[in-house]
Amino acid sequence: DGDNNFEDTPHRVLITTRIPGLVGPGITHEVFVRIFSEHEAVKLLLTAAGRRPNGLPKVSPVFAQARIIVKGCGNSPLALRIAGGMLRSRNRNWTLSSPAWKLLVEQCRTSLEEASRIRSFANSVQRLIDLSFATGITDFDFRSCLRQCFVAFAMVFHDTDSLKVGKGISRVVVIRLFAVVSSMVDGSGSGKNRLPSRGGMSPEELMDYMDNAALILDTLETMNLVQRAGHGLSQSSAMSRLNDASGNAEANTNHSNHKCYSMHESIKAIAEDMAKRKTEAFAPLYDEFNSFISNADVVPESTGPPFPFDECMVMMLIGEVADMAESFQNTIYERWNIEEYIAENMPLHLIRAKMVEKASKVLLDQDFCTRRVVALGPIEATRRHVSDLIDLRRAHSHHKELSSGELLDLNIVDAIQEGSACIIDEVIHQSQDSPKSVNVAICLSTMGEGLIKARQPRDASQRLDEAASLYRELLGQGHIDVARAVNAVAKSLVKINETRAALIRFGEASSTYEDCNASHHFDSIANLQGMANLFVTSGDFQAATALYENVISRKQNVHGEYSVATAKTINDYAVILAKNGRMDDALARYEKARATYEQALDGLPPSMSWLNHGESAAKCGFDMALINLNIASIKSKKGDVAGAIHSYEIGVQGLRKYKEELELAGDEAGKNKNSSHMRHLVSALGRIGSLKLKQGDKNGALEAYASLFKEVDSSESPVASRLEKAKAHIKCATIYRQSGERDDNKHAIIHLREALNMYTDLYGAKHKDTVAVATSLQQWMEEEHHHSTRS
Repeated sequence: DGDNNFEDTPHRVLITTRIPGLVGPGITHEVFVRIFSEHEAVKLLLTAAGRRPNGLPKVSPVFAQARIIVKGCGNSPLALRIAGGMLRSRNRNWTLSSPAWKLLVEQCRTSLEEASRIRSFANSVQRLIDLSFATGITDFDFRSCLRQCFVAFAMVFHDTDSLKVGKGISRVVVIRLFAVVSSMVDGSGSGKNRLPSRGGMSPEELMDYMDNAALILDTLETMNLVQRAGHGLSQSSAMSRLNDASGNAEANTNHSNHKCYSMHESIKAIAEDMAKRKTEAFAPLYDEFNSFISNADVVPESTGPPFPFDECMVMMLIGEVADMAESFQNTIYERWNIEEYIAENMPLHLIRAKMVEKASKVLLDQDFCTRRVVALGPIEATRRHVSDLIDLRRAHSHHKELSSGELLDLNIVDAIQEGSACIIDEVIHQSQDSPKSVNVAICLSTMGEGLIKARQPRDASQRLDEAASLYRELLGQGHIDVARAVNAVAKSLVKINETRAALIRFGEASSTYEDCNASHHFDSIANLQGMANLFVTSGDFQAATALYENVISRKQNVHGEYSVATAKTINDYAVILAKNGRMDDALARYEKARATYEQALDGLPPSMSWLNHGESAAKCGFDMALINLNIASIKSKKGDVAGAIHSYEIGVQGLRKYKEELELAGDEAGKNKNSSHMRHLVSALGRIGSLKLKQGDKNGALEAYASLFKEVDSSESPVASRLEKAKAHIKCATIYRQSGERDDNKHAIIHLREALNMYTDLYGAKHKDTVAVATSLQQWMEEEHHHSTRS
């Protein structure tokens, strides 16, 4: 409720995090969990290795050597479980003299030395995983296959919904994938990265591969590299109906077939990094901290094609090999798991395997839509279909030409229209009650919102209008779902520039929210802000101002006076005022937005994500930098040159800090010269130089321009930034030219020559600006030559 009193509800949510105060004060009970003690860490290691550590004295030889392993793992529970799994998978009766134990101790000593150098245990888990594959497996083929299957699990299933929600991937599906991977390893143990031909595998060979795949999966589980999923044993209602229809004839199927598997996020990230290796079977490279591999044992780099991860999965879901596999996995439960996986993920794998046309045919196939709705239910089937259609459009734009050079024979607009109609028709057809049901309404609204993302707003508007009418008929006018549906219609109308109709729908949605007593609901506030933005577009600034005042008031009530959500809205309002020419009011609002941001972020670490508004502190710092640049722009227009320079300099500091944080986080945008923060940074430095020149501070202007030159790359930066740099060179040339000193004249010519080169690259030699710069340069060079001759 409004007082944040949750004592009356029986429900609780458990969140694990390294960030204190994540959800904010007063609504959570925080429990600080300390790191393992040395004794607890040793007990976890030995338990994972299959031993009973109870009563183990601290002076025992096992404890003494286990302490080295614990320190080399950085006390990380995940690393300790992997280390224990490695020991258990090699020999359950290991001793201190076992090779696996000795190698593990030696590697942990090496990892400890590396950690002392780089001040981090970031690489220790990676090295333990490589050690797990390297020790105890003498069969080179099996070791290569085991490593490839481990990487394939992460790469094929990493973005499937089943893995994301913790349901896991069914054992029968994983075995099919691993069977194909097994078939790709030749007798020398090196992966050829080529799929077996359709007719190049006999049923007997496939059976052997599937038996090997089951062994590989069990081995990875023993090594703690994959784990049983917590929700894998629950059967869907559709599966129950299948059992009822079969009279439970196969109720006594092997329980192991009901297992589902997942992978820890950190292990999955390591596997994805391993997939980038160029070596055969993703083998590790030699370095001084890999104690288990010598320079002579390094596997050579692979010269073949990239590993076909998704093609492997496609091969085992459809086609001749898949049909053969189905004959070996013949229980109802196994077949249903495969059917459910195909219905959920087949288009995803086809798209990722760059089989765009085939994916399109599947999404437009009525039979597949029927299977999808039966397997997943109407709502989930629609959601998956929408996601696949959006991915199809994205893939179509990236792969317009096949590898053969032929154009894709696919009209993407027609494909999305037919695909959306196909799933909607199937949902209506399978609706148990009547075509007018809530499920159908949800299906229509989900598809409509998806069509907006797929850039088909007219079709989206039609579907959303149908959904709104159906919601209204089923739930009555005064229901919050009706308001949401009408708001979605309004947003689709905005996309097709139907401004008047969109304003009417926004107003209708607002009235419905009021009738539902939900005027302070997040969706209601967003609806008002959408209407305010539309008033800006239509030029009615008076109505937009009134609405923004209302939105700010509501956000302050919901999020708090000093929250990022409030700050962002105040900033949006300032932009409106500035566009309307009300500079004094805009300046006051910008300063209010900046102060609100500062209060909201006070004391938070840059990496923290603030759940109430979904923005990171670093991103908010970028927003504050832009606010300072806008303040500087207004002050410049009002003639406050000193104030403008000060605000520009604060904005530049904020942009540079944001750039550093992106680079520290490994985000490529930090180095991308075309990123928005880089464009703003270049523009701001140019304005500082111009304003300092206006003040008569020529040295200050030259410093600002020198900073600008460092930020612009002649090849990677956008045209606007390169043009800014060219103009800065001309201004530097002018400053040096006006000094009259001989050495300064030489600097002036150098800068003007740089400007000429850049203008030539940007506009060509015959452009009027290029010609003007060339003429000035020629004149200056002649004068310099004349002075040199005289002297």
